[in-house]
Amino acid sequence: MSARRTAFGRTAFGLAASAVLGAAAALLGAAACTDFDAPDPKVLSDVAVANPSFTNDIMPIFEARCATAGCHTNETRQNNVALEPLDTAYVHARRLVNTANPGNSFLVCVLREPCAQSVNRPRMPLGQPPLSENQIQTIVNWIAQGAEKN
Repeated sequence: MSARRTAFGRTAFGLAASAVLGAAAALLGAAACTDFDAPDPKVLSDVAVANPSFTNDIMPIFEARCATAGCHTNETRQNNVALEPLDTAYVHARRLVNTANPGNSFLVCVLREPCAQSVNRPRMPLGQPPLSENQIQTIVNWIAQGAEKN
């Protein structure tokens, strides 16, 4: 007896196997950017900067915590986001912010566990300790001030 075929000529088993393989590939892709044996992230200031500059305050966070371990580098662009070098990082970060509601910007949301889960994303940085609340507040402050490339 032959297997029942769908409209696309695949068997139900074939469709289920494709779904499982697709989910596994997505999981491996996300895990591939995480180097669980990587050294501790570069030590960053843990002070909320009231008037942050993109170059002096935001880029160091991106470089130390986001564009590492093969995640959001210019070469790997996990989820089509590159947070280095400076010009590329600015363009990509600017797409992820909402200056009218900085605390609810996608860039900020994925840095906090409950919010990241609410948009079906893992908390970033993946497989690493979270950014401190002061570092996240620095990013929020930058967005609130117009997310300028300064």
